[in-house]
Amino acid sequence: MSALSIFFVIFQVLAAVGVVWAMLNEEIFIQMENHLFDRIVAFFKNRRHPEPKQPTVKKVNAVISSDDDEFARFAPFVA
Repeated sequence: MSALSIFFVIFQVLAAVGVVWAMLNEEIFIQMENHLFDRIVAFFKNRRHPEPKQPTVKKVNAVISSDDDEFARFAPFVA
């Protein structure tokens, strides 16, 4: 066997041992993951968000003269 193939075999054995160790010590990785998420949330929570500009809307006053009271009640909703 060449040196490269020996390296790959050793790497695969170490990876398998690492996966088994991670499965047996799952609580450590859960704590690490929670700590990482807490740091990410804290980073984005502390960032200042600029206030969005309010859009300028021109008000148009529509005057409709009608004797129909029902139409006059709903006239603001009809453009």
